[in-house]
Amino acid sequence: FYGGKLEAECGTELTRFKGAAIGGAKGKNSGTVNLYGGTVDATTHYNSSAIGGGYQGGTGKVRIYGGTVTAKGSTAAPIGNGIEGNSNGSIEIYGGTVTAHSYNFSAAIGGSDGTDGPAVTISGGTVYAFCYHDDGSGAGIGSGRKANRTKPIRITGGVVFAQSTDSAA
Repeated sequence: FYGGKLEAECGTELTRFKGAAIGGAKGKNSGTVNLYGGTVDATTHYNSSAIGGGYQGGTGKVRIYGGTVTAKGSTAAPIGNGIEGNSNGSIEIYGGTVTAHSYNFSAAIGGSDGTDGPAVTISGGTVYAFCYHDDGSGAGIGSGRKANRTKPIRITGGVVFAQSTDSAA
């Protein structure tokens, strides 16, 4: 995506759609998602990520080079793998303003509830990663709740604000 405005939303609590708003279908990795500029607003309401893997799907390669990217998720990681998805792939942020809000047990950027999540590299831009839940939450950047982190998180540049209401930022 090179510019303009893109709004994508998947599923509701009632429909339980299994594909990501931007990325993979049920059981599928996202493939390669490159965002170069413009405004991207992606929202998921159930088991798939807003940007990344569908339900039971991994992240593939998500690369953000610029623009304004906002991702919101209520069950799966807003940017990352879907619920029960594999931890293969990567999330790379080179620039722009990226905001990810997780309202459940998944990381804002990385793994969904119970999953490790992909490797994360941030080398530029401004990143806001927030995870909110009263009964345990995932990390702002990293893994979902009840997961062991084995993939690297590298921050070599940019400005990063990460927060979790539970035990990890």
